[in-house]
Amino acid sequence: MTPIQLRSCVTPTVGARKVSTYTVCGFLGYAIASVVTMFLATAWNLTLGERVVSMIVPPLAFIVVITLATAAKGREWIVFYQATFGVVAAVSAVGSISGGRVWRELDVAVLGIGVFLVFGRIGCLQVACCQTRSASGCACSTVRRRD
Repeated sequence: MTPIQLRSCVTPTVGARKVSTYTVCGFLGYAIASVVTMFLATAWNLTLGERVVSMIVPPLAFIVVITLATAAKGREWIVFYQATFGVVAAVSAVGSISGGRVWRELDVAVLGIGVFLVFGRIGCLQVACCQTRSASGCACSTVRRRD
């Protein structure tokens, strides 16, 4: 087998615009998680206020936690558990203040996060970020080809 050295990490893309699969999977995961949470909110008869708390607060909390972590670290730093704890804390706080059924709001929010996570992990795997990164900074720095 002859090793082929790649100059930089290959980033899989989708479509003619060369959109990263990480981005596509992220937005797709958000859209599908939104549909799932709408379905659950309807099935469990959540009030409008409870729906807002369980469907709007989680993405905002994710953005806040990731922004703070990135500022503290000096580079993009997305850790799923810290973002999830931030969401749980935010939904609990806002749900308590608004007088909603906090446990039901948390059910909807956490199930939505789970759906989003599935697509996030697929996107992360496709672009070799997070835990799949090798010591050289790229999971695909050396590819072996059979002759």
